[in-house]
Parts: sequence; C-alpha cells; structure tokens
Amino acid sequence: MARATPKPECGPADHRAGPRHLPVGPEALERAAAIFRALGEVPRLRLLALLSQGPSCVSGLAGAGGGGGGRGGRGRRRLDS
Repeated sequence: MARATPKPECGPADHRAGPRHLPVGPEALERAAAIFRALGEVPRLRLLALLSQGPSCVSGLAGAGGGGGGRGGRGRRRLDS
C-alpha cells in the first residue's frame, strides 16, 4: 500500500512574492566562513569559552586550554587575523 504524500502546512499566501535576497554581502559571508573555519576545532572552542568569561593571560589560557601547546603560536596568529 502506498503512503499518502503529506500536504504542506503553508500556502502560497504564506510566502513572500519575488526572489529573496541575502541580507549581507559576499564579503561578510567570506569573513563569517573564515571565523567558523578558525574555530572548527575543540581546543579553539575551549579557548573561546574560557575567554567568554573575561580577560585572561596567555599562560592561564595555556594551562587551562588542555592542548599540547605545540600549535599555540600558529593558532593565535590565525585567531588574530
């Protein structure tokens, strides 16, 4: 027995007429994508969570970050850019 196709819960009157436009430009999208790429690893998100609690010195972040410390310089440079 074939399953019935569900009917949509919205109708044509529920949608805006005409094409949709992005509320931001391509440069803003590129910048946002770069930020998400930079934060795409757990150690970086851990640092962000620590910094969201207030200012901290580098040695405090290195001790609480749980990372190995070998990528710290490169990671800081990427986050600074």
